[in-house]
Amino acid sequence: AGTREGGMYVSFDSAEHWIPLLANRGDVRGIAVDPKNSQIIYASLNQQIYKTIDGAKTWKQLFSESRGEAILDLQIDPDNSNILYAGINDGQVIKSVDSGVSWKLVANLESQVREILISQADPKIIYVATLQKGIFKTYNAGSDWQSLRKSLDEFDGALNFGDLALSKNSTDTLILASKYGLLKTANGGLSWQAIKLLTPVNSVVIYSLAVNPGNPNEIVYGTNQTLFKSRDGGKTWISKPLPNTRTPRIIVVDPANNQTLYLGALTL
Repeated sequence: AGTREGGMYVSFDSAEHWIPLLANRGDVRGIAVDPKNSQIIYASLNQQIYKTIDGAKTWKQLFSESRGEAILDLQIDPDNSNILYAGINDGQVIKSVDSGVSWKLVANLESQVREILISQADPKIIYVATLQKGIFKTYNAGSDWQSLRKSLDEFDGALNFGDLALSKNSTDTLILASKYGLLKTANGGLSWQAIKLLTPVNSVVIYSLAVNPGNPNEIVYGTNQTLFKSRDGGKTWISKPLPNTRTPRIIVVDPANNQTLYLGALTL
């Protein structure tokens, strides 16, 4: 888990206990674990990217952003762990094909990169969510990009990003959390449909979103005070108050037990 200002932490017992890594060295916004070797981990610390090959015992700096822009997300190609993508604060997306030794610019989206999602079904299909310019998509691993903004413009507030979830077994099914509320697409962003919530449109800020990888009809999202859950794709919802007063910035579904959720929160 990454923190603001406090480095990162790791747990080996389902979050019962935590061990500090890169402690008190700054913001860790992006963490990527090699899907083929869990001893290999990449982390973005402020403007640098670090790598460990021994389960976080030792770290090596791979990259430093020369302009001082923070690196906000890191993702690994699920089929080829030599390929990585990093999203930068000013809207740039960079790519490495040699496990982080070298990097090249593949996109300049001119708005803060908030999230990079690589399709598990086809890793050449990648979605990048930005803070205020909507979502961008590539079909060819970053060689060309298209904006999905036009299809979102009809929903007031949809460009004010909250979170994004991509269905595990699909290249085209996404749910977007924004100032508008929740929107869903089944055709890769060509068109979107609003998911009806308990709260009115544009009335709450949604900070985090998760979809159960084992059951895409199970959707969870968090506002500043409440956690909402649907088991039927958004037709009906239940709500529960959050266990603390901090803002829920990330929700993760346990891949080994889909009924277990992890919530990361901070004070805004």
